[in-house]
Amino acid sequence: MSPLKNQFSKWSLFRAHQIINATMSIFIATIAVLLMFYYSVTSHISLFYTWFFLFLAFLTFVSLTQLFIVLFGPGGMIFNIILLSLQLVSAGVMVPREMLPLFYEKMSAVLPATYVAEGLFTIAFGGSNIFSDVLALLIILFSVLLLAVLRISFSRIKKADTVEKPKAARS
Repeated sequence: MSPLKNQFSKWSLFRAHQIINATMSIFIATIAVLLMFYYSVTSHISLFYTWFFLFLAFLTFVSLTQLFIVLFGPGGMIFNIILLSLQLVSAGVMVPREMLPLFYEKMSAVLPATYVAEGLFTIAFGGSNIFSDVLALLIILFSVLLLAVLRISFSRIKKADTVEKPKAARS
């Protein structure tokens, strides 16, 4: 068991993870927008909306990754590998979703990569409204966070047995 689990409550640890996730998402989205500006990548939506979309995308991905670790512990990383592969196939970037088997078409509706890809296409090429992609990412994010909160609320973190060790005899 991790020493931090012995020192802090499960909610303090969860809150710390969320703060780290949000901070890193802010940082990565900012770097991405700066790189877009540096390389003169044109955006068909405002700079703030581009930054917010990227922030939301990164936060949703990292929260989804964290969910499987909360649910299954370190073994949850196997689910993350499977989920990453599913998202790569079903997002519609490599192969149009309409050409995929029905399973992948249905999975694409609940995975964030689909909406991130559509949003990035909107940012780069214009066209559809990005609001529907933002709304889908928000729904996925809040669902993932709700599942994590429910799992944590029903979990019991066992404190390590604290047995006082006798003090060394002084000579």
